[in-house]
Amino acid sequence: MPNWCNNSLTLSHDNSKKIQRLIRELQRGDAAEVFQCLRPRPEHEGNSWNCEHWGTKWDASDCQWEKEGENGVYINFETAWSPPIALYDFLASKGWTVHAYYYEIGEQFAGKYTNEDGDECYGFVLTTKSIKELPDDVVEAMGDLDDYLDEDDELDDGDEDDELDDGDDDEA
Repeated sequence: MPNWCNNSLTLSHDNSKKIQRLIRELQRGDAAEVFQCLRPRPEHEGNSWNCEHWGTKWDASDCQWEKEGENGVYINFETAWSPPIALYDFLASKGWTVHAYYYEIGEQFAGKYTNEDGDECYGFVLTTKSIKELPDDVVEAMGDLDDYLDEDDELDDGDEDDELDDGDDDEA
């Protein structure tokens, strides 16, 4: 059984027909094969092709999506073990604008992908200190992590100082 990697992806393309084809596929709900729609796997190929050309073993699962403007779509989905970086590279080379975030709590990595910067992957441990060392936009994309942290180590909202300092250095 795989560890599931959480992904959020915004795709856009100047050719609205490409977006419409993707939306038609997404409208299939649980039967949607998003990666297959974007980069079809050749007949008689299997999971090794998927790993090499999509960057993950299986197609996207548990997809939620919404249209973004005239030529875009936002998709939140899960993948087995890793994000589909190879698919993002392919899409960027074909004129798509790709902006994605991903994280996998079990293997403790998170990152983002853009056409301009490619893949930026970061390792972390499940502590407040480690999470706060990640880029702010990556942490924001990860959502509420308090369920994964020990109660004493939950992320604060930044409104309170870790230690109170009243300026009186004479007290212990």
